[in-house]
Amino acid sequence: MSQNVEEYTRPRDKYGFYEDVKFVHHNYTEMVKFLNHLHGNYPQITRLYSVGRSVENRELYVLEITMNPGQHDVNKPEVKYVGNMHGNEVVGREVLLLLAKYLCENYGTDPRATRIVKTIRLHVMPSMNPDGYEISNVGSVDSVVGRTNAHHVDLNRNFPDQYGTDELNIHQEPETKAIIKWMSELPFVLSANLHGGALVANYPWDDGPAQEEPRESMSPDDAVFRALALSYSMAHPRMHLGKPCPSPSGFPSVLDKPFPDGITNGAAWYPVTGGMQDYNYVHGNAFELTLELGCTKFPRAEELPRYWLENREALMTYVEMARKGVHGVVRSSIGGPISKAKITIEGINHVIYTAKDGDYWRLLTPGSYNITASAYGYESYTQEVVIRSERESRQGEVIVDFTLMKDDDQHWSSAYDFAILKNLKKGYLSNGDLNTAMGTLESQRADSIVEFEAGESLNSMAVHSLKITRNLGAPEERKIHVALVGGLFASQPVGREIFLRLANHLVKGDLIGDPPIVKLLDNAVFHIIPGLDKKFDQVTDNCNPQVANETAGLLLAGEDKDPVTSAFRRMLASEEYDAVITVIGGSIGVSYTEDYLNVYKTLAENYDAAMHKKSCDADNNSSAVGDYIMKNYKIPVLALSLSCCKYAAPESLPVIWRDNLAPLKELLFGLTTGIRAEIQNDKGEPLRNTKVHIGTETYSVTKNMAYFIRVLIPGKYSLVFSCDNYITKTVNVEIKSHEITDIKVHLERLNATGSIEPISKGSLDNFHEENESNRSLDELNKKYPKITELKTVGTTTKGTRVLAIQLAARNSKRQVISRPTIVYSAGVGRGAPTTSQLLIYFADYLVRNYQKDKSVTDFLENFNILVAPDLFPDNDGALTCSASSSSLKFPIDSPMTPDAKMIADWFQKTKAVVAINLNSGSRHVEIPYGFNSNNPGHFSTNDDEIFSYLASTYTENHPSMILPNQKCQDDVNIGKYGVTHSGEALPGGRSDSLIDYAYLNTSTLMLDVYVTCCNTDHVMDVWEANKNSLLAIMGAVDKGVTGYVLNEGSEPIGALLSYDDSVHRVRNIQTGAFWVLLPAGNHVIKAEADGYISDTKILITPDIKRFSNLVFKLKRDENIFGMPRLVFVIMSGVVSVGIILLGICCFMRCKGISPEEKNSRRAYAFSLLKDGNSFFDDDEKEVEVFKRPLNRSIVVGEELNNTRPYFDEDDESEGEGSDLEFVRPDTEWLEKVPIIQN
Repeated sequence: MSQNVEEYTRPRDKYGFYEDVKFVHHNYTEMVKFLNHLHGNYPQITRLYSVGRSVENRELYVLEITMNPGQHDVNKPEVKYVGNMHGNEVVGREVLLLLAKYLCENYGTDPRATRIVKTIRLHVMPSMNPDGYEISNVGSVDSVVGRTNAHHVDLNRNFPDQYGTDELNIHQEPETKAIIKWMSELPFVLSANLHGGALVANYPWDDGPAQEEPRESMSPDDAVFRALALSYSMAHPRMHLGKPCPSPSGFPSVLDKPFPDGITNGAAWYPVTGGMQDYNYVHGNAFELTLELGCTKFPRAEELPRYWLENREALMTYVEMARKGVHGVVRSSIGGPISKAKITIEGINHVIYTAKDGDYWRLLTPGSYNITASAYGYESYTQEVVIRSERESRQGEVIVDFTLMKDDDQHWSSAYDFAILKNLKKGYLSNGDLNTAMGTLESQRADSIVEFEAGESLNSMAVHSLKITRNLGAPEERKIHVALVGGLFASQPVGREIFLRLANHLVKGDLIGDPPIVKLLDNAVFHIIPGLDKKFDQVTDNCNPQVANETAGLLLAGEDKDPVTSAFRRMLASEEYDAVITVIGGSIGVSYTEDYLNVYKTLAENYDAAMHKKSCDADNNSSAVGDYIMKNYKIPVLALSLSCCKYAAPESLPVIWRDNLAPLKELLFGLTTGIRAEIQNDKGEPLRNTKVHIGTETYSVTKNMAYFIRVLIPGKYSLVFSCDNYITKTVNVEIKSHEITDIKVHLERLNATGSIEPISKGSLDNFHEENESNRSLDELNKKYPKITELKTVGTTTKGTRVLAIQLAARNSKRQVISRPTIVYSAGVGRGAPTTSQLLIYFADYLVRNYQKDKSVTDFLENFNILVAPDLFPDNDGALTCSASSSSLKFPIDSPMTPDAKMIADWFQKTKAVVAINLNSGSRHVEIPYGFNSNNPGHFSTNDDEIFSYLASTYTENHPSMILPNQKCQDDVNIGKYGVTHSGEALPGGRSDSLIDYAYLNTSTLMLDVYVTCCNTDHVMDVWEANKNSLLAIMGAVDKGVTGYVLNEGSEPIGALLSYDDSVHRVRNIQTGAFWVLLPAGNHVIKAEADGYISDTKILITPDIKRFSNLVFKLKRDENIFGMPRLVFVIMSGVVSVGIILLGICCFMRCKGISPEEKNSRRAYAFSLLKDGNSFFDDDEKEVEVFKRPLNRSIVVGEELNNTRPYFDEDDESEGEGSDLEFVRPDTEWLEKVPIIQN
């Protein structure tokens, strides 16, 4: 008897599982049981292990999911998911348990799950904070109960932070230590930290240097992090929508902020110190995101199925991103793997290291890259790699293996150190031997590029040094002076040897004519002090010796009796060093002193990235001496810490020298990159009192030949040169890498040929006040009466008259009343007097150049230009360099002061298309919003595209606004290309600003333009910098839609126009004309007028610089009480007839009453109306009144630009269909357009 055995596979349920799954919350015991059950059922693809214990001794379990678990595989990237870091944020905990179950159950049946298990080593930690979970409450939305660990410490504030230590991360908690140890043991490539309370993918950095307010802080791999964040958000059905969570308290909070595409830079959302994601990137190879999975932190169990379905696809998509980029193995020439080899990408300042088996995984976005592998004892090697998009390559990953050739000391010395074998000797020189070595260097060069200074002066008797430069003895005023100081601490002597070996290298390089070295010594003087502290000979050889009264300590303590310390102080004060470099021990890294242009920060970061790093048991605080020198002598300092031991082992010195020669030389090249300017008058005489301004920083020139020498990082800069009695001059320069840019600056005396003379201050015949702006405007009006007209803005509460001047050519074919208006204003903030004088120059330039300059002539013939130089002359007039908000407030919905109301009312009356409002305190342009009451923290408007177009037009025509490092104040946040939303410019935003009021309550799109740093800056220089931008704005009023709003008789009517989803409204002018600035695309325009039926049209504006034409013909609204007039008349007639019939019936009823009934009732008296007529006799008069046409004084005038709009004139269809019209713009208008007779 045969038996048939049928194989049956149970189908997956809608959640993707073969076995029944219970969507419940798992406490610690249940979670451990769940993990053990999975591991027991799938031992071939799982491993359950613990990385440590919590404060309350709970295991921090991790489930590894991969084929052949338990061992690192060079062909698999290591990926980790960490959930429940905050104990009360539980969605991550549950979806990670479900993800583990899903991958295990679907392995072998589902191709995607199988591929993940086979090609990725995934580590899942469902709960990093099991103690906090145990006290959390189901249903919690925003509670903090259970957020912290059992020590009440927020674990996501507890990791070491790259920008400093605070009370939250000064001591690491057991859970934090466990994660750090785990990271050090496994070479993780990708990671995610799952949270709750919002719905967004958050990426580094989480903070910035001393950052307290939200502001973007980008990591070197910002593009990669954005791609990772987008991979998750776009795979999530709701996250990519970017909608914020409602604030549980009802008050504004960080939860109110929307997230474009569902992603955010952490620091731009809100800054966090001690975060885990930043630590992963800084201290390991892993790229980590913080994933916020939902608005509710501890949802009820019945909501878990939805959370699982929303995140299943995204969780797997994110894991797959670990294989995007480039990976491979670094081996030696004999085939052995090289661990801890550095993998660097040109142009990206972030290093990753190979694992113990030599493998590396470097995440990159599609593009072309130069990738370098390097390791101690091997020749570095660089390859070019092209990573194609996944669509092009179908995988998005590239394999690049490296084979490095081992080199010996002699080979390395010949290749990189000019074969100076003594630089590879082990051991330290005594003080006497060190002096002998320095003296020998001087004697070796007959042409004298080296000078050994020992005993020639009081300073050199105490401090022995070398001076190395070419043309020694010639004037050194035009060179950069760098002090290299070793042995600040006798217990940290590594600098003694490194700087002596560097001196050997420089001297030998010059001797053989090495071009980079020759160029370096042509531009710089190196003052090398290898052994400052003479107590070195007394120090014993151990890792961290204790030495009393070290020179650096005496320097910080203010000691003045020690001859070495005193001499060093005098040298710092007199030698005019441009920079100081020190070498110390006790850690590995670079510290620096802050500077306005971030030069030394950049140099330090570049050096740090080039170092072969390893973890040290202690971290020596190396910044104290540098901070002291910077504070007291204004000399920037870079401190290089090159060994974990303070007293590096003598046998390690060759290794330290080899590791640091290349980055040390690159640092020297960086210190000889910058600007060298020679400032003279027209006679070639040096102007020794010249001041040079870069942003808010002011620098002096050298005392003899008036050189300005400054170390700068490569880039574009705007330098302002000023000197008493000379015209200030701005020079834009571009600094190139490893180059000193030489320029000559000639300043002209004031009133010399070519300077602009200020407008004379003639008396104002018709005004009594002594207002300088009014005087200047009056004089312009008298000089150019045909194209100017004075306008009154209003009168301040102190009685000061506020004037504007209208500039418009009246002899053009286009009447002034039919032109769009552009306003240029100043004085609302604290920019006066500079901003006011700037606009006087601008107005003067326009009228002087009418009919001389074609562009200016076109502007004056096609626009109505209003210039209001001082809208609030009663301002306090204080001299300031602040970009703070104006004292005048312009609230949207509440009363404002009389002075503010005067300005607001004037802008409403002008109906300007665009307004440029000038301020000082920075050099950038701001657009609305300054504060959004409907959505606090969100500053974008529906008109951002057109605002950005106008703003970028201004900045792109300005010599320096689009350049980096141009802000005047550190607390001003300037966006890309010099444009920012007003609310993001200053911490706290700008509430009740004029630009917000203008956007919401007037027809005007207004920009706040910050034209200079201080309101006392030289107006001539500010004018020259801003002239082209001010003119360019008029040329930018060139796209959108223009036309008229008319009645059926082609007479203009006052109307309000709205468009698309914008909150901005535009009122047409007296002639019925309107202008709406719009980007190219499809738009919906609606016109409304009192007493008329509104009309809506759809049109397409082309992507060219011209207006599309459109005419609205509005029909009078004949409705009365919501009914058509005829219906109302008929209804009124019916009601009237009914009343008459009712009256007759009543009369007849009364006539039929018997005399007895009459006598039994009270008597009533009735009388006729005075005119003897019935109440209903006026019916015909009323109808006549409704029929009578209204009288108008509007007539049809001359043709405007011989153009005709396209609009519907078909009377037969008036009663049918929708009032929505689809419009095709036409270039020819054949119909006459209305104007008001003058």
